Formats: sequence, structure tokens, C-alpha cells
Amino acid sequence: MKRRNLAVLVLALIAFSGLLAAQSGTTKNASSGTTLSLDTYSIIIERNIFNPTRRAPSSRPAPPVSRAPAVTTITLIGAVVKEDERTAIFSSAVTEHAGHRKTGDSIAGFTIESIDTKGVTISIDGDTKLWAVGSILRRIDDGDWYLPQAAGAATDITKDPAAEAAILKRMRERREQEKAK
Repeated sequence: MKRRNLAVLVLALIAFSGLLAAQSGTTKNASSGTTLSLDTYSIIIERNIFNPTRRAPSSRPAPPVSRAPAVTTITLIGAVVKEDERTAIFSSAVTEHAGHRKTGDSIAGFTIESIDTKGVTISIDGDTKLWAVGSILRRIDDGDWYLPQAAGAATDITKDPAAEAAILKRMRERREQEKAK
């Protein structure tokens, strides 16, 4: 019984000394007699071999991140044409370009020459362009403004009655062929 009590006492002292060492942040190496601090074990946390997201350290620097060019757009939403007043309505993320303008006003450096239901005629340095309703005026970074041409926008079929009649004729023929099937 004494032997058992002695063993329990020795184990309790060992546990108590370990608890005191843990509270002080140092441990004593039993084989060499040196005292170690908890900072010695920080490498275990830094290089945890059981971490599933662990990656090998990179020896080369990361490539520079290229930024996307900043695109500023202005959309011609519509035009209000009254007997005595003509107003164009614009939409843009930039507040100074959004809102409504009248003939003679300027937007993005362009002067509004005329407004009708099809669009707005704008000019800058003698260059005149038709800005159709629904079209977008774009600028990349701080470059020049431009109106991208939509597919088929280069020719206006409504100005050529013969071209319009030919298109209508082809559409009718296709419809007749589809009905026959």
C-alpha cells in the first residue's frame, strides 16, 4: 500500500511540475536538462504537416496583377420631341454624363447639334456623328470617346426603297417555303 501511495505521489508531483512549466511557458528537457520555451514549438504550427491546404513555399515572386481597363459608357436612352422643346435622355454611371440635355448643350465634350426621335446628332471639332437611340458612347481609360458601329449599321435600308423591297420579297419567299413543308 505504501508503495502504491508513493507511486501516486510521484506521478502527482510530475504532473504538477508539468503544469507549472506549461503556465510559465517553459519546459525542461529531461535527458539534457535544458529549459525550452513555447516559442521553440512554433515551427510545428507554422509547418503543420497535417494541414490539407498546405502548399510548398514559392521560390519565385508572384506575377504582377494586370488591371482591367476602365470603360466609361453613356447610353442614349431616348429623345422627347415636343412642338417647342427637344430633350435627349442619357444614362451613365458617371453622374456628370447622366440626365437630360437640350440642343446646344454638351456631353462628354461633344456638342448636341440636333435631337429627333431616331437619335441625336453630336459634333466635336467639326466631326459630326449620329448617335442613335439605344446606342452607347464608350471611352476606354482616359482615351477618346467613340460610337461602336452595330452589325449592319453601316447601311440604312430605309433610305433605299429598292433594297427594302428586295428584302421583303425574300422574306415572303422564305415564309412560303416554310408553309409548304
